[in-house]
Amino acid sequence: MRIIHVIHTPRYSGAEMLVASLTKNHTAMGHASCVVSINPPEEDFKSLIEQQKQDGIAWITPSTRLGRLARAPFIKKTAIEFSPDVAFAHSVIPAAYARLAGIKNVISVLHSETNYKSGYIRYFEKLLQYRLSGVISVSELARQQYTDNFSCPPTILVPNGISIASIERNAIHRELARRSLGFSDTDKVVVQIGRITEIKQQHLSLQAIIPVIKGNTTVHLVLAGLFEGESYLDDLKRMAHSEGVERNVHFLGARKDVADLLCAADLYLMPSLREAHSVAMIEALAAGLPIIASPIPSFQYASAFDGVYLSPPENLEEFSSTIKAVLNQPKRYQRNLHGFDIKDTALAYIDFATQCTS
Repeated sequence: MRIIHVIHTPRYSGAEMLVASLTKNHTAMGHASCVVSINPPEEDFKSLIEQQKQDGIAWITPSTRLGRLARAPFIKKTAIEFSPDVAFAHSVIPAAYARLAGIKNVISVLHSETNYKSGYIRYFEKLLQYRLSGVISVSELARQQYTDNFSCPPTILVPNGISIASIERNAIHRELARRSLGFSDTDKVVVQIGRITEIKQQHLSLQAIIPVIKGNTTVHLVLAGLFEGESYLDDLKRMAHSEGVERNVHFLGARKDVADLLCAADLYLMPSLREAHSVAMIEALAAGLPIIASPIPSFQYASAFDGVYLSPPENLEEFSSTIKAVLNQPKRYQRNLHGFDIKDTALAYIDFATQCTS
């Protein structure tokens, strides 16, 4: 099967990293893969693209940002040259342009639970839904929202997956990972990975950990992820400075060494206001870390695993007390993550594509 993925911007974010993992696994299964984007790649992502190209995976990206009228022709040109059997279009904007480009057998992949909140976007989806061969949703809520609003096409739930072996293997190298990140054996490292944006609520992680740091200066908070909004980032930095904890709060930006970060950590925080099916949550589970997360619907499955605490992060006193208690009794957990491996996800995509195109 020849598979093309249509994405918005090549960057270190959940959907794009999933695409990179899918193409790698599909190539290993004997399927030709190509990725086309409507925006140029972010600078730090270019090395991953080069690595994928060496593995035989084509990445076609524009040299400059494309205007709205230029996006469909760019995708169409790539599709004509690659001649795909199926196209996976990740999120609503790429899915719209893939259909406007005239690609056959487009399958939309919904990575968010607010995909069609905008009436403008819902209107165009009603016009274009008949050009879809199928819809993959990473969460049941997103799937239900689509079927509630649109009459076709067939939909399926396929949870995100990760390379569990690579995360677990890195856990063996904890001492080396901590040293490379500048932490000593006695430091307590608390990590949150995800876009630096209000929806991820890093400000609550910071507010909750400030009293913990003041009581124990070996505690460090590491915030890793794309910076989406300088004002929010500046607010976080000002808060750390005003409270006198800036030496213990680290803003790392987008990272490709997530496995090492998880390996080095003692605790994982995820106080998100909203998520669909977080890749970062699965990675933290695979690393065996204790996890404190929001009690939102998409995290409820994680409560079945040992060492996962779901509590409202806006209750700062409880949030802070849980952080302190977990750090006082450090532990890692062996968890059975059957069904969350990227190989399972990649196979589910192929099976659904076969069903939709036969």
